[in-house]
Amino acid sequence: MVPEDTPDFTIDRGAGSVRVATPRTCGVFAEGGAHEAGALLVECLCVENNPATVFATSLDGVPLETSSRILITHLTDAQAEGNVFADRARSILLKWGKGRTLVRTGAARVSLALDHPESYEVWGLATDGTRMERIEAASENDRLSFTADVDSGRGARMFYEIWRKP
Repeated sequence: MVPEDTPDFTIDRGAGSVRVATPRTCGVFAEGGAHEAGALLVECLCVENNPATVFATSLDGVPLETSSRILITHLTDAQAEGNVFADRARSILLKWGKGRTLVRTGAARVSLALDHPESYEVWGLATDGTRMERIEAASENDRLSFTADVDSGRGARMFYEIWRKP
């Protein structure tokens, strides 16, 4: 069991957040606000106070700041259509749904500290990892920033690839 407050893992009950920071993976769960976890800075642009989880993971085994491929996950509440719960808080599942997966809308400003952030592109991914579209990103102060938004206009988008151009 991990202690609640270590350099790599922090729970802040007052802020409603959890933070994980390692050299190759950084992440935040938050009910709102701005939160930093190692190289990752997340500002929740939450709609109706919907919590979100944002993680950045190096895909090539090197630290995030120098990685050439990074997976970003931006997850909000996802439920099977037709799930039945015992209470409004949805803490007790009575019956599994059988329909499609419904994903709650949400957005977050994602900023990642990178060596030469201007040399990176951000791509929205389908759930199978296929690149769907290039996402507008900005680089300043040694950080690459973009907005992760579940509502892509073509279905829910939860995954992004940050890729360093050759």
